[in-house]
Amino acid sequence: MPVIGQFEFKEKDNRVVFKGGSSPNVSEPDKPPVAFAGIALTDQVMVNGSLEATVSFDGEITGASVCEIVFGHDSRTRGQVTAGLGGSGAMYSVRQWVTNASLGSSGALPPRGTWKDLRLDGDRGNLRSKTPYQLVVRVDGSNIRLDVNGVRVIETTLPEAISEPRQVGVFCLGHTDVTISRFAAAVEQPRVFIVTQFSSPYNEVYSHVIKAVCQELKLTALRADELYGPEIIIKDVVDNITKSQIVIADISPTNPNVYFEVGYALALGKPIVLLAQRRSADSPLPFDVSAFRVLFYDDTIGGKPKLEEGLRNHLREILGRA
Repeated sequence: MPVIGQFEFKEKDNRVVFKGGSSPNVSEPDKPPVAFAGIALTDQVMVNGSLEATVSFDGEITGASVCEIVFGHDSRTRGQVTAGLGGSGAMYSVRQWVTNASLGSSGALPPRGTWKDLRLDGDRGNLRSKTPYQLVVRVDGSNIRLDVNGVRVIETTLPEAISEPRQVGVFCLGHTDVTISRFAAAVEQPRVFIVTQFSSPYNEVYSHVIKAVCQELKLTALRADELYGPEIIIKDVVDNITKSQIVIADISPTNPNVYFEVGYALALGKPIVLLAQRRSADSPLPFDVSAFRVLFYDDTIGGKPKLEEGLRNHLREILGRA
């Protein structure tokens, strides 16, 4: 569905045509006309997965020619994250449109804001009209990859993790039409990385509570001892924290590895759910985490349903399912 700008939808051959154009620059009459902008969204929402489309600029390439896949549109703020061709004067771009609600909006136009360039690459002088470009955007938590015609051209990390599923679609800008064909979304379950000490009773809390609640909410839960391959363990851990939407950490024992992984997730801006066995007043949590909200639990039969309910509520809130 079009949100901004004009689009033609040709369902028979799975094509969408953005109708480019220009209008006089009212605020600065001495400058060139302003190119039309357009956003069209699908009924899909995504946190993890792949998006692909074939893009062709139908007219002359100008400094305003842009076509990017939207993989993080927030309908409340109308901010978005995009990856594709032509953004901010580059050949390849991964960007974030950061809105400023206080500046308002004129209705048919997006709310005022600024583009935050997350990664730009390539000389846009190589961009050609009437040439098909196959774009594939891969989203793994904070990790973003852009392939064009089968070649990986950008890989970067988002400054803030997207934990709540958001809409996907296309963003276009230009004085002439842009054709988008074969748009497809392969949506995957959000990932949760579990940080615990590998011993009893934490193994049982993971397998009987954490993993069960994640499965119930259609989340893929993974712990470091379930990783396989030739890489150094800490690299696998760091990579999987980066690729996850949420981190759940049991900080009951004072374990340096657990605290390192929590600190790394915090630095990436990941939502973190902290668990801890209930303790006496003379055995408080370490100072560094004492200010955080912690879900305390009792290692008893009666403590299990309370932990399940609390964890379920935390995860639903993070995922926007409350």
